Amino acid sequence: MDLGNFEVREIPGKGKGVVSKVHFPPGKLLYKADPYVAVLRGQQQQERCGFCFAHCDRLLRCSKCKSIWYCSHDCQRADWLDHGAECKSIIKVAPNKATASVLLMARLLCRRDKGTPVAGCTLADIERLQSHRGQHPQEKLDMYAQMALLVLRFLDQKIAERLDPAFIVDLFCKFTCNNFNVSDAEMNDIGAGLYPHAALINHSCTPNSVAVFDGRTVHIRSIEPIMPGDEVTVSYVEVAEPTAKRQQTLQEVFFFHCNCLACQDVFQNAKLEGFCCPDSFCAALMQSKPEGKLVCPQCGRECKLNMAQQQADHACQLQSSGIQYKTDGSIHFPIKSTVCISFCYFHYDCSEIDWFVLLSFVGQIFLLNHAQLAFVSDIEQASAALQEAKKIQHPLL
Repeated sequence: MDLGNFEVREIPGKGKGVVSKVHFPPGKLLYKADPYVAVLRGQQQQERCGFCFAHCDRLLRCSKCKSIWYCSHDCQRADWLDHGAECKSIIKVAPNKATASVLLMARLLCRRDKGTPVAGCTLADIERLQSHRGQHPQEKLDMYAQMALLVLRFLDQKIAERLDPAFIVDLFCKFTCNNFNVSDAEMNDIGAGLYPHAALINHSCTPNSVAVFDGRTVHIRSIEPIMPGDEVTVSYVEVAEPTAKRQQTLQEVFFFHCNCLACQDVFQNAKLEGFCCPDSFCAALMQSKPEGKLVCPQCGRECKLNMAQQQADHACQLQSSGIQYKTDGSIHFPIKSTVCISFCYFHYDCSEIDWFVLLSFVGQIFLLNHAQLAFVSDIEQASAALQEAKKIQHPLL
């Protein structure tokens, strides 16, 4: 990372982190880098260039292994530093195919054997990354041990003889905690890459930066003002998930408990959970409890979370059955204005809106007509109402 504008220092409760030395307004490019190693996943290997990750309708296939594709001869030559070694290994294990994880590890170990810096990173940068090996469950470590044996069989024998399987297991642990999912412009995962400097950036559920990709190049861009002395943060998880779900993912994958402001905001989490009190005279946002219950903080009413989720799934199915996809690409939803599937409620001011359709992330359906909300207390009643509502079509916004 360009340490002219940043410094790596100890962050209380987090370990090492990246701190800005200067002011950055929102939208500013903070850092960009190519990966130390990166590979495409699955079907993407036949739809994108194996070097620059660009989507291309006409790809050139490696004439030797016939497994890696390129958008041009220039990209094929540029990738030969990595693919030259693995090409023979791909042929050796054929017709079996190495997984993306095995290919990524093999590329890293070949780079390590050559000892050449890549994208401004050295082996020392890789070694400084945390593995949290002692916190991985035993079944994961057993799986990594099996994968390590596959990597050794895949590699050139001269390289494999100098490697300890335990060292490869430790690298797989580092992959889990530090790799980036490379995504396309529509945020679909297309590959995986190791960006050692970018991996130093810590997590927050209210980040001031975001990681986006141009091909396989990572761009760290500010989304909030960053002042001198501020820590640069990105989110490791989907910030729209409820707090419990975010905390579970962070603990299971990255082995830490997030204590950011968003995780401490009980009301914000209630909105993300998406459930409200089933009592229409209350309609307060319900809060989830560890024992799998939803509790209304206003009237004290309780219900089981799994039952609420089942109702939400049913509501989502009903909603999907009513959507009409038009030939011009628009979406229409035929339903009467007074129908609402109950159990969730969001406080929106719709006084100036004649029609408003809100589909929450849990699949509940809301229709508000002139700011008047009609509750349907049961899914079967809602289903019957949906069958009757055929006259009005309203585009989903």
